[in-house]
Amino acid sequence: MKFLIYCAQGKKGFAMPSALIAIAVTTGGAIFWIMSIQRRLVVLDENIRNAMSQIGVQLSCRFNALTALLGLTKGYARKESESLIKTVKSGRVDITAKSTPEDVLRQEGIIGEVLGRIAIVSEQYPELKENENYLKTMDAVETFENMLRTSRFIYNNSVNKLNREIRMLPVSIIAGVLGFSGRNYVEDQAQPMAAFDLTSSLKRCNKSKRQKRNRKAASRIKAG
Repeated sequence: MKFLIYCAQGKKGFAMPSALIAIAVTTGGAIFWIMSIQRRLVVLDENIRNAMSQIGVQLSCRFNALTALLGLTKGYARKESESLIKTVKSGRVDITAKSTPEDVLRQEGIIGEVLGRIAIVSEQYPELKENENYLKTMDAVETFENMLRTSRFIYNNSVNKLNREIRMLPVSIIAGVLGFSGRNYVEDQAQPMAAFDLTSSLKRCNKSKRQKRNRKAASRIKAG
């Protein structure tokens, strides 16, 4: 009888450490899994922040080119140019990694409005449209706009990856506990009519510039 009691106690003694080991292994695995999800979400979140910073850089470049355009129009329509410069200075806000898509749209709205009014001024002063610096600055504005579209695409793609990740179970539960939430996309703002006028104005300027060069070339040929 004593031998049976001893054996029973021995079995219990070996069973308890095994259970503790199993619990420890399970707990450790769960912690490692949560940490891996947290790291993955942090990477996705950082990608979004970096993309927003790039949008800020491109917007800043567009504003700088816009200011240069206003400086050129100042010699033709001083009052209008000074009014637009005040509009830019009062409404311009730096876009950082912490900015929202709404902040970006507000800045793009200011740029679109000012470009539209510059287009009106350029139509009133044909000599402005033929100005070499004006044409170069307009080219810069369009270049930065194309770069902004690329940055916007990268941002939206990064947002899509994060949103898709946190919608799936059980990651969505962990994301909620860790404070991660879905992000909004930066919408591609509809190009206003004034912007279309601006583009067509630039095309007419380039056409006029080419015609002027052709006339000069023809004159030289005749003179020769």
